Amino acid sequence: RLLHRKQVAVLNQVIAARRPSAVLELAPGPARLSTDVSGVGRGVMVENSDEMIRIAQVRLKQKGLDAVWSVIGGSAFDLDSLLPGQVFDLAYAFRFIRHFREPERVQLYRGIRDHLGGGGALVFDVVNKRVRDALDARVTEAPKGELSVYDATYTPESFRGEMLQHGFEVEVLHPVLTHFGLQSWLSYKGDDVVPAVVDALVRGLELV
Repeated sequence: RLLHRKQVAVLNQVIAARRPSAVLELAPGPARLSTDVSGVGRGVMVENSDEMIRIAQVRLKQKGLDAVWSVIGGSAFDLDSLLPGQVFDLAYAFRFIRHFREPERVQLYRGIRDHLGGGGALVFDVVNKRVRDALDARVTEAPKGELSVYDATYTPESFRGEMLQHGFEVEVLHPVLTHFGLQSWLSYKGDDVVPAVVDALVRGLELV
């Protein structure tokens, strides 16, 4: 819940500051974010899953946003063929870019950059290498049946370097889950029992 609220807040902040005339979201899934984001005049979503497209269209219609957002079926790696000649002022993607290894990330960066106008912005989530390495060190073997999901991890310096290498400049990094160990422990231990209390504690820790 905290991650979702923070992502929405950051997007609303960027949209309010930049007032983009056209917005692109990659891999929106069920339109989790864009149905809570405000200030978009014209938006395009690119989603590769037919099931997610159907859910996203229903949710957008329920929120009265079906006239604002177009949902296009296809791969985010094929933006040139899906969006010929289209230029956007803002692009964003969450739970997506980080799951690809470097060669695929380079492809995504190139495709996004080619469809951003001058001064356009890209917003997405990255994983803190220091925190992730500490978590991984505690796990001797993955639980049986659990899928292995790749996550690219970064220090602030390595992230800025990757972005510069591929034609982007990092304007700002927004920390989230700043006390991850304690916040996750509270969530796992208490969210099913006293969700309102746990939610307040987790949000309160974020302010520290």
